Amino acid sequence: MLTLSIQLALGQNSYKSLLTPISLETTKTDQDRKVKWVPYSNAQGAYSIEIPDVPMKQMDREVENPLDPEGQPYYMNIEFISDPKLDFNYLIRYNDQPEGYYLVNQEEVLETLGSELANGIELVGDPIPFEEQGVKGFIAYLSFFNTYNGVFKFYFRGNRSYAIMAQAKEKGDKVDIDSRFFTSFKLEPFQEDQISDFVFEDLFQLEAPTEMRLFTETEGTPADEFLYTRTYTGTSDFTGGLYMVETSKLNSLYRTQDVDTYLVGALDDLLEYKDSIAEKELIDINGVRGIRARILNPNTNVQQFIQTMYVDDHLVQLYSCVGQEEIDLGLINGFLGSFTYTRKAPKMDIRAPKTKEIVAALLSSDTTQVKRGQTALLYHDFTTADIDLLLSAMSYEAVEDQGYEKNKTDLIIPITKLGNQSHMDGLLAYYQQDQTPEKVREEIVSEFLNFQELQADKKLMDLLLTDPPKRTEETFLAFYQLEDSLHLIKKYPQQLAALYRNDDFKDLLVGLYADHIMGEDDLPEMFSALQEAITEDIQTQLRKYNDAATRDKEFYLNDSLIYYYMSIAESDPAVDAEKSGAILKAIYTPYAKEPWTKTEALLKYMRMGYEADPEILKQYMDPFYSRYEIMEALFNAELADVIPQQYLAPDSFTELCVYNYVGDYIGEYNNEVEKMGEIEDSGVRVGVYKVLSTSDESEPILAIGVIDSPDPEDFSVTPAYTEFDEVKTAWKAQARALLRSYKEALGE
Repeated sequence: MLTLSIQLALGQNSYKSLLTPISLETTKTDQDRKVKWVPYSNAQGAYSIEIPDVPMKQMDREVENPLDPEGQPYYMNIEFISDPKLDFNYLIRYNDQPEGYYLVNQEEVLETLGSELANGIELVGDPIPFEEQGVKGFIAYLSFFNTYNGVFKFYFRGNRSYAIMAQAKEKGDKVDIDSRFFTSFKLEPFQEDQISDFVFEDLFQLEAPTEMRLFTETEGTPADEFLYTRTYTGTSDFTGGLYMVETSKLNSLYRTQDVDTYLVGALDDLLEYKDSIAEKELIDINGVRGIRARILNPNTNVQQFIQTMYVDDHLVQLYSCVGQEEIDLGLINGFLGSFTYTRKAPKMDIRAPKTKEIVAALLSSDTTQVKRGQTALLYHDFTTADIDLLLSAMSYEAVEDQGYEKNKTDLIIPITKLGNQSHMDGLLAYYQQDQTPEKVREEIVSEFLNFQELQADKKLMDLLLTDPPKRTEETFLAFYQLEDSLHLIKKYPQQLAALYRNDDFKDLLVGLYADHIMGEDDLPEMFSALQEAITEDIQTQLRKYNDAATRDKEFYLNDSLIYYYMSIAESDPAVDAEKSGAILKAIYTPYAKEPWTKTEALLKYMRMGYEADPEILKQYMDPFYSRYEIMEALFNAELADVIPQQYLAPDSFTELCVYNYVGDYIGEYNNEVEKMGEIEDSGVRVGVYKVLSTSDESEPILAIGVIDSPDPEDFSVTPAYTEFDEVKTAWKAQARALLRSYKEALGE
């Protein structure tokens, strides 16, 4: 007895059970015995094929839905042919997706075919995609228990998939994909469905080609955009086509000024990966606005139709799909076109402003109402006429709600984008109130430039000078808004110089100067006051920077200030080179193991043409952790001649490369490298090293490296390798084995 158990992808995200366990009874047969072949058709399955004139066995079965074990199962329609007179076993199978699920995705089926095969069944070669009879599919050659050959041919027809199989009963026999069984398979026209009426409350009704059943129901909260969403689905008994009705009740605080734009956005939200809109049109069904679209996806041989409508206080979306171009689309057009609005009087006007209700909710003492108002800020289209009311709500207490951050930014944004001069003044007045929380002040500042054509940049600059916010990550969004708008910055050279007196802004202004102003031909002179303030202050900052106690105490005394100054010193012609050189020398002298900023200062000093004291340079290059970066930087700056020769020697350089390789691989550089000896490979010297971690008590590991000097024309490491094995007593044999592994990894 042979057991076939192939589990393949068959759903939107994880299609399982394309094939299910089937027993194949085999008997020793006469290979030369011939049988008559007869036509066979299946009206329900909509296909025909030629088969041997022997009894056929029905093996229909239900299979658990892998996407939803509690949901509707897959129903497999299976016809199996096996007879002693036959040289092959045959199988014909078709099934539709369970209700509510989308189409077979051929790309995902192909990707998962090999990994989903059962034990004892192997895929031979890659599946071969094809397209015939207006649908797509693929051919898969299989080996059963490394003994019996078989071929499956899969067709994907909208929501339905077909699989036909022939399996040899004798060892080694081949299956011909061009045989009568495979070439005679034909997809037949679908039968017509019976029309069923679908009625949703008192809101609308339509005609569907099949009975629509509730598939999912999601309840929202009073703060959500939708109070609930209900999805009804039906699958045609004959076509396998999928039909869906989704209704979502809008929150009464929702407002959109442009229904058509809203509908386009709702349509886009429905699109899946690689979906594209082939065509779309705005429709009006007796006063109900909507948008109808035809959707294509290269991975599904299907036409999908979506009709999205605003129906009073609901968003209604109709979805349908069919499997072939030749299918009569009358059912689809009837489904979409039969929609009828039945409510006698509307309950909601989506265009009407609800600002009063939103403000009342925000200022409510009921937390649920506050959440409701906060969420409404996200999906309400405000106008200038709403801003006075919104300003009156600035004092509300924000609450956290399902990922909604506890802030007032969503209230501040419409005020700044739609407000006038009086609104800007009103927001500033709220900013300056003593009881205004610091976080809200930061939010106001960070959105302030939204006030367009109202000199908001001047107001913001005055605010930064007269009442600067404290240094926090949120605060400096405001400064970055100015920094990213160079056309605004150019208006305030003196103000920026004055702002430099605020310690919180020192390193940011140095960064602004180094990253933006310094590269502009017409700006350095304009900003001479800022440049002078920076260079005069650097000595003071440097003293604080070199005082560990002060640096640890004051957050703003950090590496970035010194680093940015070094950028100016190296690149800006407006900076006095001699004075800058002295400052850089003061930064890197005396030598200190940390931080890296000191090493950067040393490198910049040398790139400016100054000669570093050899003893200081040796101090910086002696530790492995900084030597590699310094050597690479000096090579790139064509200053390799200043590198002490001892570090260019092959043995020394190879040890460095081994250290760097191991450190890069494990992300840990607290290691010591000790050379144990050498082995030779085809005339090449290979060093053998013991690498010991100094940050834990782990045992030393073995590493190898090709002994060589750096290339003076193109600085790069020499080859190094390790497999992180502990050093053994017979380390030479261990090293040779490691070298073989290295060469195998290179493909030699």
